[in-house]
Amino acid sequence: MSDFVFQNLTFSRYDSADLARMRELYPQLSQRHTPPTDLDVNAVIHDRNNHVWVCREPDRGTIVGYATITIVETLSDYSAIINDVVIDSAYRGHGLGRRLTEWLIRFARNNRVEKIILSSDPDKPERAAARALYQSLGFVPSTNGRWMILDL
Repeated sequence: MSDFVFQNLTFSRYDSADLARMRELYPQLSQRHTPPTDLDVNAVIHDRNNHVWVCREPDRGTIVGYATITIVETLSDYSAIINDVVIDSAYRGHGLGRRLTEWLIRFARNNRVEKIILSSDPDKPERAAARALYQSLGFVPSTNGRWMILDL
């Protein structure tokens, strides 16, 4: 893993060929749930409001992370919810989570989103680095602390 690889990451929408690698990464995202089935993934992918982005290192095209952003349109505004952000543990510590989150923020702005919401439990020590990352990007904890909000 060279710095060159990290500087030249590519971001693309989920493709069905990505499913096997995403299943490999899923336990790093959640150990409480079983990996999603093909039916689950298809339901998410085919919902016009959901956008699953994968992050690849360009030399081999290996998926090093992924995230989902859901755009919610109401009568009064456009909001987005970021979910399922995961970076392969072998690639952590190199700013990839930041780059992926910045990509999602840019995507949200390009889609007229006014506010992004994400969940990051402050009571889980393993989420401390992620929460610090989100705060450095401008996300502010809500009053209950679990939700973090970024006004665009």
